[in-house]
Amino acid sequence: PPKKNAPVVALQETGMGLRGPKPTPTAMLKARNSRWPDRNRRNEPKPELGRPRCANWINKDAKRAYKMLARDLDRMGVLALIDGRALTRYCQLWSRWRAAETFLQTHNTWYNVKKDDKIVRVAAWPQVREAHMLADALLKLEREFGLTPSARVRLNAIPMPEADELETFLKIGG
Repeated sequence: PPKKNAPVVALQETGMGLRGPKPTPTAMLKARNSRWPDRNRRNEPKPELGRPRCANWINKDAKRAYKMLARDLDRMGVLALIDGRALTRYCQLWSRWRAAETFLQTHNTWYNVKKDDKIVRVAAWPQVREAHMLADALLKLEREFGLTPSARVRLNAIPMPEADELETFLKIGG
């Protein structure tokens, strides 16, 4: 049995769930213009922002998704270097989901099970279940990265100032 005065951190270490919603990161609270962005956040880690490198072992579709998504999340200012593994996992799952959906577009959802050249029953392709499971996993990660409309609705995006033509010319050199 746990001790009466055991620290709350012990609950996390033992694998027991914590009550209530997950805490919102301070960066998100500030982006939302919350009244209490720094409330009880003294020990919150502050990872270095930036675009993590794409893993070289993921497939081509996942790499394309990684590059586009990393660019967009970096522009939003919500991507940290430590997010590389989660982003890699998301892109791999997305690639598998895309493959399952592509299969279903060409083969439909159902197929006929035949015995002695007679249709015995109709069954769903295994890709149907796989696509549903992958879609659920993708949605969870999309919420973490702020990739759904409901996850973004609370953010207060500040537009980036446009560079003047001379500055752009000097940077590009054209």
